[in-house]
Amino acid sequence: MSDRGEASREGPSHGMHGEAAREGLCRKCGECCHVKIEVEGWVVITPYVCPHLDPETRLCAIYERRHELNPLCTSPEAGILEGFWPGTCAYAKAVPGYVGPRKATPEEAKQYEEPCQVVQELIRQAAERLRAASRQDPAPLPFGTLQSSLF
Repeated sequence: MSDRGEASREGPSHGMHGEAAREGLCRKCGECCHVKIEVEGWVVITPYVCPHLDPETRLCAIYERRHELNPLCTSPEAGILEGFWPGTCAYAKAVPGYVGPRKATPEEAKQYEEPCQVVQELIRQAAERLRAASRQDPAPLPFGTLQSSLF
């Protein structure tokens, strides 16, 4: 298994067999890892990324445990269903009529910089708490608090 976690990758099968074939759809552009916001009813991709995305390799540093350590990370199915997945994504291109989010304008990026940074910090904190929890077995974490803190 590679550091991309083929065995745990979730995504549409598109009639293909095996995790490697499904994983091969990903171009590793990293756009699915950008913080998304809603602006006037539209999902918008911001220039701010999940803190676990390596900017050089465009690979997730916690890929195998991403859904556990980052409660905001979505599978391709969930991302497409919610309209979060980029329309250029191979997973999304296989869905007839799918229109993904647009990219934030420079003005929107500036306007929403602070809330996006808050989201990034919440993701970091949630991952750290979960790492600590996996070492100690404490009480469950309040993920509702994380999700309700967004915008």
